[in-house]
Amino acid sequence: MNLGEQFPDDLKKEFAGRSVKIGSVIKLHVYDTTPPKEKRVVLMGRSFDKFSFASIYINTDPPPKYLLKQHEFFDSTGRDYLDHDSYIDCSDLHIIDARALILHVEQNPGTVLGELEDQDYKTLREKIKTAKTISNDDKKKFGLFL
Repeated sequence: MNLGEQFPDDLKKEFAGRSVKIGSVIKLHVYDTTPPKEKRVVLMGRSFDKFSFASIYINTDPPPKYLLKQHEFFDSTGRDYLDHDSYIDCSDLHIIDARALILHVEQNPGTVLGELEDQDYKTLREKIKTAKTISNDDKKKFGLFL
């Protein structure tokens, strides 16, 4: 158990409300990988109805050469949310239910790993905007089109 999990429920709820936002990096068990596993996800957009977030995955292994242009390399230096140099996959949006994510963070405050710097967010957002593998409808839904 980490220190955050020992706080009272009202403080954990308030922390989750502050921490689950665009630009946050959260450790989360995902089921759309083979095999399902714990990943670091970056929250990149939120639906206009506020019911869901669009996230992208952080990978430690480099992608195949043909996918390299759809990834952004991040050196771990100065990025406390990374343990290793990593590749951020901007080729696909992974949708997360907002209420479930907030509940996850309330129950596991230590899974919030940090937040992107503004320039890092802008770099990733630009790569998503130009990704031909993500539909314009999805980009619009999560405020990532313009």
